[in-house]
Amino acid sequence: MTYTIFYSNAGAPATGLVLSWNSMHRVDTAVAYIPQPVIDEIGHGWYKFDWFDAFDVVGVIDGGVALPAADRYKPVRLSPRDSVIASEEWL
Repeated sequence: MTYTIFYSNAGAPATGLVLSWNSMHRVDTAVAYIPQPVIDEIGHGWYKFDWFDAFDVVGVIDGGVALPAADRYKPVRLSPRDSVIASEEWL
């Protein structure tokens, strides 16, 4: 499933960022999740990554040092149930 995330810098879309995973862990075991998905820029502050697995995962995406602390870190929750919910929305 493709996930999207929006980054801004003082309210303006933040482009040209190199996003990285600050952390990513399985919920059931708290073990670090590896490999972490690659995050690509879509444009106008939007970024995307693909994730497919059978486990619930939580993580934090780091927008990089160019952003102030308030805009830099984004928490994410990923679940295999997300793809079921997304497909049901199209029914």
